[in-house]
This record gives sequence, C-alpha cells and structure tokens, in this order.
Amino acid sequence: MREKVAMKQITNIQSYIIDLLDRGIVPFYAKKITGVLALPGKVGEQIVTVTSTGLIETVNTVSRDEKTGVPEWVVTGKNGEQYIIRDRSFRERYLPDPDEEGRFLPKGEPVIVVPVDEDIIFLTSWGEMIVEAGGFLVVNEDGGIHGIQKFDFEETYQVIDLKEDPVAALRELIRTKGGSNE
Repeated sequence: MREKVAMKQITNIQSYIIDLLDRGIVPFYAKKITGVLALPGKVGEQIVTVTSTGLIETVNTVSRDEKTGVPEWVVTGKNGEQYIIRDRSFRERYLPDPDEEGRFLPKGEPVIVVPVDEDIIFLTSWGEMIVEAGGFLVVNEDGGIHGIQKFDFEETYQVIDLKEDPVAALRELIRTKGGSNE
C-alpha cells in the first residue's frame, strides 16, 4: 500500500467544485452499473479503502447511521476495494440481487461527475478522502459528494446523456442542497 504525500488540501469541497467549473472543467452524467458485495458492518470495525493502484484512499470506522440506528454497510467493490456506506444511503442506492445472497445491484440513478485535474485531499463525514489527478468527484441527487479514482470509475460507471445541462444542474444542487461530504 502507498500513501500520497503532495496533495492539495481542500477545506470546502463545494467551493472547490464551483472553482473547477469556473476554470472550465466540464462535468457529465453517469450511473453506476456494477453490483457490489455488502454486509452490515460491526460498530467499531475499521475499514481501510485501498484503490486498485494501491493508494490508501480513506480510513473509516463503522458506526450506527444516526437516522436509522442501524450499523453502516461494509461494501466490497468490483476490484476488491472496501468502503463504508451509511445504512440509509445504501438502501437508497442498491437492491438485493435475487440470484446471489450478499450481492446488491445499483439502482442506476444518475449522478453528476466532475473530473479532478490535480491530486486532492478533502474532509468527508468519515474522515479524509484522497482523489488523484484524473479521478472524479461524484455528486448524488441529494447533494452528497465522494471521490473515486479514474480506474475504479471506468470499471463501475457508465456515462449517460441527459438533456439537462450538468453545469447548471450542479450549480443549482450545490446552491440548494449545499452538498455534503458523504
């Protein structure tokens, strides 16, 4: 495993996204297309998310979802990376795979994806998250924001064409929802 040392520290991810748009970075729509393995986590369990390139992306500890009272989910992605998702977010985004217990399929809701042109680190609700240059910030319809590395994005998402302008939609989403670092 490796850690990145020279990163731009982002103190406000919403302002950073607006800055990217102002610099001409063009967002686009995508939807998640690959399923995941998942199980309810054990409160206090620590999960280290390591990217397919060996980068330690984030470290998180399972806690109870403050809205549902249920432990967060430990998810294993297509490339073996593990991460934690709040119970309510998991249930909003995934459905059980009828053919395989413990496997879940994405609902495929559109998200807005913002390319990142530099190595960044930003604070999320669970701690620091790293996105390498070439990676992406994913903004969900509820305004939640998380990062994903380029290879992992290409393996798990599909770019889609919606008639709505993603720049205008993203600016409005950040203005009205404020964006939260998931």
